[in-house]
Amino acid sequence: MKKILTALLSTILMLLSASAAADTTSIELAQLRFNQSVVELDSQEAACDTQRQILPADLFDLFKITTEQRRTALKYFHDRALASCSEGALKDFLVAAASLSAVAPETATDIQEATHLIIQTQISLLKSESEFNRLDPQLREQLLQLPNLKAPFKLLESGRLLVEPT
Repeated sequence: MKKILTALLSTILMLLSASAAADTTSIELAQLRFNQSVVELDSQEAACDTQRQILPADLFDLFKITTEQRRTALKYFHDRALASCSEGALKDFLVAAASLSAVAPETATDIQEATHLIIQTQISLLKSESEFNRLDPQLREQLLQLPNLKAPFKLLESGRLLVEPT
């Protein structure tokens, strides 16, 4: 994803360089803020990655929970933790992207494509939350109380332990 985003950013920079807009100062400032927001978002996501842990194998032992319910819960809490971890930086990115698109309309398509790539975690969260909300309300409430599910975790490794126990 970072390679694609880098390519899109390069395209945006070329469009801005070729722009004959009268108000170059506001475009340059918007570009600077956009670039800073991309760097900050990347930095925040990297920090989130370093925090990820493998969930304990006995996490669901006190629950009557099916394999499919385990998958649903893990996917939802994984997406939720990742989205929460970079939420502030994502908001800054979205504001900077909208601002750059507004002052340099020739970048709008590239900005839209970059934004779509960046919000994939949010899109995944919407889908997994929809699935999670279909679980029994009592089970959902019990799962929401588990502190281990509130922090970022390694989905694949945790899934192997919790969904496909040996």
